[in-house]
Amino acid sequence: MLQKKDAYDLARMMCEFYLKLARWSKSYYLKNFNINGKGNYAITMRQFQILILLYDLGVETISELSELLAISKSSLSLTISKMVSEGYIRREMPSTTEDGRRVFFYVTEKGLQVLDESKNLMIESLSQYYSTLTEEQKEDLIIGLEKLGNVYSIKEDSM
Repeated sequence: MLQKKDAYDLARMMCEFYLKLARWSKSYYLKNFNINGKGNYAITMRQFQILILLYDLGVETISELSELLAISKSSLSLTISKMVSEGYIRREMPSTTEDGRRVFFYVTEKGLQVLDESKNLMIESLSQYYSTLTEEQKEDLIIGLEKLGNVYSIKEDSM
């Protein structure tokens, strides 16, 4: 049986796991994102992250994006402007009853298409890697992911 862990130990272990996963992701499949016109994906990793935040997580403003991505609004503005000009997202001004300084962003059909293509390429890449695992490793991964998913399916109102 596993020894009892306090919250600090669990947090440290989760941080270590996250860093290992980030290192693995960087060396295995993140390198496929577009960088200076090179790569298997039509978009950059940052653009992918922005599309995920806008579409899947319902983020709408540059302030929210800046906070979640931990980058300045001015740096983010360049990427956002490029994504608007490429037709991946659209900029929408607020109604007259809202704060006129806030601008909202939404994923376009073209953005959804490139997001789906990128997700599918990522799944294919991960699938190729997972096909090299032994049956025991696959079973361990399935069990671990199910258990991890259960831990992180906490109700939002309890946070």
